[in-house]
Amino acid sequence: MDKKMLVRNRIDKPLFECLGSLSSDKLNLINSIYDEADEEDVLNVSISLRENVDLDDGNSMSDEFMSLINSRNYHQKLVSKPSVENPTNEYDWNTHDSKYDTIISAIKEIIGVKELYRLRMAWMKSSERIEPHIDQPHIDRFTMIMRGEHRFVITKRGKDYSQIMKPGEIWYVNTNWDHSVYIDTDEPRLALLGCFDYNK
Repeated sequence: MDKKMLVRNRIDKPLFECLGSLSSDKLNLINSIYDEADEEDVLNVSISLRENVDLDDGNSMSDEFMSLINSRNYHQKLVSKPSVENPTNEYDWNTHDSKYDTIISAIKEIIGVKELYRLRMAWMKSSERIEPHIDQPHIDRFTMIMRGEHRFVITKRGKDYSQIMKPGEIWYVNTNWDHSVYIDTDEPRLALLGCFDYNK
């Protein structure tokens, strides 16, 4: 892990920032696309992107990540596709089917960026959680609830900072800190997850 970049991102960037909201018609559109899309086993994608990222104790992040995911309670459907044969990082996942054009264009305009990377739609069972972990610091991340809601928790120097996120809201999340996700309701959560270069 690039510890200098990790520290710089912790200092320079906020814990959370609501970047704007997707309109209700586009939110309905992406939900309808999700309902029609086939479920995919994409766990290996997440693991492969973490294999070259070392934790402080020298273990690869893939070992930690595998312990966090219960495939019965969490799954994803890909939006982005790789533009190279053997993708090595999130920047390689930068193409998508044209059915997502309207939605992706709207999100890019709201966020104020030219490109989005490694977009995927993630379903999580009600009353479930993702345990605390740190993501790779070379790229920034956002999340947008499609259905339901979740409580996103960032732990900074031993103190928890929580943010409830609602449908349509597009949030920058500083995943350079330990962070976890909790579903406190009886309704499953569906979210669009993605990467971008935060430059606010």
